[in-house]
Amino acid sequence: MSKKVVILALVGLLVLAGTMVGTLFLAKQFLFKPEAGHQAAAAPEAPKVRDPIYQSVDPAFVVNILDGERYRYLQVQIDVMSRDPAAIARFEKYLPRLKGELNMLFSAITSEQAHAADGRQGLQKSTLEAVNRVLVEESGAGGIEAVYFTKFVVQ
Repeated sequence: MSKKVVILALVGLLVLAGTMVGTLFLAKQFLFKPEAGHQAAAAPEAPKVRDPIYQSVDPAFVVNILDGERYRYLQVQIDVMSRDPAAIARFEKYLPRLKGELNMLFSAITSEQAHAADGRQGLQKSTLEAVNRVLVEESGAGGIEAVYFTKFVVQ
């Protein structure tokens, strides 16, 4: 055998060995899952946000509101939202007291507040505060995140 053939065979073996090492390295990186010790170095996952839970209050609230010297009817259907099932359970448990408090709140507004967008938004905020206040007084924890007026009629 000539020197030329031996050198070419050695170069071929080196290329083959390099290809095998590179393939094993890439397979380790992309095909095999890292061990538990290597996962600690990875960035922690963001906490998962729970899906919202909605609860409707039936029947809708119907109260008298003052409009000058005469009374009008206000009908308000509310839904509450929380991401905590325990908060919804507390809400359902204390619903009779909540209905009483909200009846008093709704009957205290004026016709002008009911017709103005900022008045309705203020009433929505007051409703949320009243609901959480009652829940805290009764159970020590609120947890209702939002109140929605799904029906709002003034006659």
